[in-house]
Amino acid sequence: MQRKPLAIKKSPFDTVVGPGMTIAGDVTFAGDMRVDGNVRGDLKLYKSTNGTVVVGRSGHIHGNVTVSNAVVSGTIRGAVNASSVLAVAGSGHVAGDVTYQSLVIKRNGKIDGHIARYTGGPINDPIKELPFEEC
Repeated sequence: MQRKPLAIKKSPFDTVVGPGMTIAGDVTFAGDMRVDGNVRGDLKLYKSTNGTVVVGRSGHIHGNVTVSNAVVSGTIRGAVNASSVLAVAGSGHVAGDVTYQSLVIKRNGKIDGHIARYTGGPINDPIKELPFEEC
């Protein structure tokens, strides 16, 4: 009997923290990252690269987040610094201070903290490209 080769589905994300997975410690990443599990530590982009973190409905980050773009359908407990866009879905919750350049909050999305607009650098408009609806 001949076995079929294992089909591996390519993720559009460079880094994925899957459901049931926990990372304890600070995370520095490049590109785009999806969190459907737990990150207990600060999450930031490598040097001055651009990138997006997507926190799925089952995703939890307990730490500060420093990225270009953040799409939150799960929970972030910590400060969020999005130098471009912060999008909070209806199921999303940010418990911490927020700095953003562009802000989108869907109905029932929550931010519990101070909110300030980031004033450094040119204004970008990558909202059309963010995976906002699929979180």
